[in-house]
Amino acid sequence: MSVSASRERAAKADWALYFVTDSAMAGGAEKVPAQVAEAIEGGAHVIQVRDKNLDDAAYLELARRVRDVAREVGEQHGRDIIVIANDRVEAARELGLDVHVGQGDMPASQVRGLLGAEAIIGVSVSNTEQLESVIAEGFADVVGIGPIWNTATKTDTDPAVGLEGLAALTARAHEAGIVAVAIGGISIRNAGEVAATGCDGICVVSAIAASDDPATSATFLRREFVMNQPL
Repeated sequence: MSVSASRERAAKADWALYFVTDSAMAGGAEKVPAQVAEAIEGGAHVIQVRDKNLDDAAYLELARRVRDVAREVGEQHGRDIIVIANDRVEAARELGLDVHVGQGDMPASQVRGLLGAEAIIGVSVSNTEQLESVIAEGFADVVGIGPIWNTATKTDTDPAVGLEGLAALTARAHEAGIVAVAIGGISIRNAGEVAATGCDGICVVSAIAASDDPATSATFLRREFVMNQPL
């Protein structure tokens, strides 16, 4: 298989609502799988398991539980749920997950060598230079563009991209056959504005993880995005 196998998987996936977990916001890592189940009930088709504080063994167990609940709930609704490991490539390899890496993490070329041709690889980008580097390397299938707005969830990010920047980076990613999703400060209030840029989906953390009703929050987030996508 070639890299096109992962590109084909990425192109077929539903990226409209992409939930990135946060163990602290959920009230502890043990509560994350149930929150993931609710997010999927509400319409999330992509789940990223993110926890920078767990050791490798604890992260592996969390990712395994998320993978299993995502399969179970996805099957109940006839959906193929993509589960992505944040940075933890060895856990992804052991569990058969996809991977997302940041600019300071393992290069996508190395991830591809470890995970093979079918694994979807996502890379964070914040500007044209980073995106062009991802395109030139040729190993990523999706880019997470952001932060769109500054957010308290992550304090070590590049300057905010804004909606115009998102639109321009999305268009360039699409030219290269790469899926583009937006992250950073996205909520029900502004999901429609983000959708109007032409990106493929919204990544949210606190909008679901800090919600008293994750399923309902997911439902409204997805609805706002889908209803405002360009025709």
